[in-house]
Amino acid sequence: MLLVKDFVLLVCVALERAGYQVAPVIELLQGTQARYHALLSAQLQGQAAAAVEADVLGELEIRNEAQHMLSVAEYGLPWQLEGAAAGRHTQLSASGVPPLPYVAPFTCCVPEVLSLVRRYVIDSLAYLRGLHSPQELLPAVLHQRDRMLGKVLVEVLSFKARSVASEEMMRECMKVAANARALSAALDGLDDWTIQQARPEWAALQVAAPAAGSAQGSSKAGLSAVAAAAEKLARARNRKAAVASGALTSTVQAALRALQDASERDVLRSLTGRIEQLLQSSRRGDWQPPEQLPTSQSG
Repeated sequence: MLLVKDFVLLVCVALERAGYQVAPVIELLQGTQARYHALLSAQLQGQAAAAVEADVLGELEIRNEAQHMLSVAEYGLPWQLEGAAAGRHTQLSASGVPPLPYVAPFTCCVPEVLSLVRRYVIDSLAYLRGLHSPQELLPAVLHQRDRMLGKVLVEVLSFKARSVASEEMMRECMKVAANARALSAALDGLDDWTIQQARPEWAALQVAAPAAGSAQGSSKAGLSAVAAAAEKLARARNRKAAVASGALTSTVQAALRALQDASERDVLRSLTGRIEQLLQSSRRGDWQPPEQLPTSQSG
């Protein structure tokens, strides 16, 4: 579909230059966005489900700085959850790396799922470019991305949570809750990365312009280009905030929070059941040894 879309857009450009009206063809192409993203979401759902299902919810140990940058910092994931270091002060390195090695508060499927989401965004942008103006591109890709997150990601994680909701799997249930919390914390970083990917090509050229200008001694022009690029990036961030605040990003965060709360309730329910069993056993006297204790030798 992507190749067909690009070919039709090229034909439309040629026809428009020749004086023909191409608006109906563009509208027809725009109508295919839903179908394209439905296919894209179905593909990602299968890949994400396979990644989450294969995760045994064991500990993910970060052994070196390269692994930290690749699996944690790259995706804006927290290296520890809020409240985990209460009363302790952790000294970070000059590059912002915590003391190594450490155990990540999430499991191995979380970075893999975020990598799949990024691939979805790249494929979505490839289709949306040409169908939307530069000003409309960022809201469009954020809309499609957040719809996918709400339907696909939350559903996959919810299925995993239901599969471990038992007294025998309390540790795994807590890992699912931690995964949901880490993914929710990574959404801000995902927004920033999406903004960079949706930035028009001319914005990247303006950012690169100061380097060339300084080489020629035109520092004033370089500073002007930097200011212009910063202003355009700020406007992009404002558009992102306007889209996200009123709709889907907050909905995704709420769904992940609900999933985290449900997993924590399952753990508390299991703990309560075990405590009740212990109390009932103590009332029946089951705590006493089955055989008589040996007599003391001191008498």
